[in-house]
Amino acid sequence: MTSFNHLKNLFFAALFGAVVFFAPATFADDSGGGGGGFGGFKPDAFKPDMAKNLLANKGGGQKDIEEKDYRRYGIRNYFYVGLQAGMVNYAQPGDETLDESEHTDGATFPFVNTQLKSGFVGGLNAGYQLTTEHEFFFPAYRFGVSANYFGGAKLNGEYYYLFENPDTLNSYQASVSSQVLFLTAEADIFKWGPVRPFVLVGVGGARNVLSSYQLTGPQAGIFAIDGQSQMGLAYEAGLGVSYYFTERLSASISYVYSNLGTVTSKPVTWQVGDKPIALGSLSYSLSNSEYLLGVRYLI
Repeated sequence: MTSFNHLKNLFFAALFGAVVFFAPATFADDSGGGGGGFGGFKPDAFKPDMAKNLLANKGGGQKDIEEKDYRRYGIRNYFYVGLQAGMVNYAQPGDETLDESEHTDGATFPFVNTQLKSGFVGGLNAGYQLTTEHEFFFPAYRFGVSANYFGGAKLNGEYYYLFENPDTLNSYQASVSSQVLFLTAEADIFKWGPVRPFVLVGVGGARNVLSSYQLTGPQAGIFAIDGQSQMGLAYEAGLGVSYYFTERLSASISYVYSNLGTVTSKPVTWQVGDKPIALGSLSYSLSNSEYLLGVRYLI
């Protein structure tokens, strides 16, 4: 946990530094013909009045305005493609107790010390960027689709066989993964040279999978726990910072909170003689914090 806290602190330090350190000093005025600008940007490249003049003169003295001029002055919109990857820290699930009162006199099976360990996430996104004529605030909006895979998370815990007796303590482990499809909306909050902080929201569906249960302990042989897949509603919200290396290519660092619904096991069975007894299912909520790096290209 300590190492994760160090990574989390480094992440937020990098997020803050991306805004402060990469201030657009290279965006100094180049009216004298100097080399100001960065990666193809010019200080007047996104001025609304210049964009309007280009449109106004399209049918007059500037009939031969080229496609690159439209793109340069931000008067057209773009399709985009991108990818993102990072680490996922899950909220810890609570303990559960399964009971069996139909065939026994109040037998209980406490499942305790449950931990859902960190995993990874990776995915692709594509959509449409709407560029405004605003020179500073809210220069662009994006609407798209994001497909992500969450994996590498391990569910660990312990359970007691018939009440909390130290001699009947067993352990279990399982794998958790998710395939998620989001409809997303993003807004660049402001433009500071090549730096653009943004916010995002998304809603969609998740297919959560609980698998590879392994039981160990003195009573492991008389229990059976199997995983299964489950569909559910998912949503996300986050913020980040993009840095534009060129007019079309950017990289980002972001924090996203997401809730992927729940994942549930098949009913736990207790083998009593020749007859298995169903004790109920184990259910876990999949809410998490994501720390992401991404790249995006405007087409």
